[in-house]
Amino acid sequence: MTQSTPRLLPHLTLMALAAALSAPLPALAQKSLGGGSGSGPVMTREELRTCLKQQATLKTQVEQYEQEKAAIERDKADIQSTQKAIDAERGGVQADAAKINDVNARTEALSKRINDWNVRWQEFERDGRSGAMGDRMRKRLVDEKRAMEREEKALDDERAALGGVGGGASEINAKVDALNARTVAWNARQKAAVKRGEDLQQERDLWASECGNRRFREDDETAIRNGK
Repeated sequence: MTQSTPRLLPHLTLMALAAALSAPLPALAQKSLGGGSGSGPVMTREELRTCLKQQATLKTQVEQYEQEKAAIERDKADIQSTQKAIDAERGGVQADAAKINDVNARTEALSKRINDWNVRWQEFERDGRSGAMGDRMRKRLVDEKRAMEREEKALDDERAALGGVGGGASEINAKVDALNARTVAWNARQKAAVKRGEDLQQERDLWASECGNRRFREDDETAIRNGK
């Protein structure tokens, strides 16, 4: 009878996400030209032209910012969904890993019994006992051997059924590593977007103070929009 060697339990390097998902990006307040009650001098046509140009540029920048903000929120939701899927897979692998631990423990116990049986068999052979007592001892040892062989076969079958667990753990580890990297990249992207939003808000506040609260002539606005 051969002695089985227990298989090692696959090691799961299941890390937490590298960084927590940040708070949502701030919304930008709306700004419009001529919406204030400024009492300063009326803008010249060139000043108005500059303000209208800045307004158009800011409008484009705000639209781009809002699009990026929406994309970041979609990516955040997808990352969270992926995390849940990985957690579900991990639970299954960990359950199988517990089964492997149990098989390994029983295999180790059987190995000790096999070693003990080998020692007792060698002693029996060395003593050379015969007669009825010797026959009973031989039968008892043979019966014990056959029982252990059946147990060994059952353990081998259980182990074979769990043979893919190590590969499953490796696949999950790869998914976790990829999600960690994706989360780190998301946080960097989100942080940069927050900074762009803050800078854009400052630019709009400045525009509001320099243009939004200034009075202007409607004739000048019409002329500018007509290309004059």
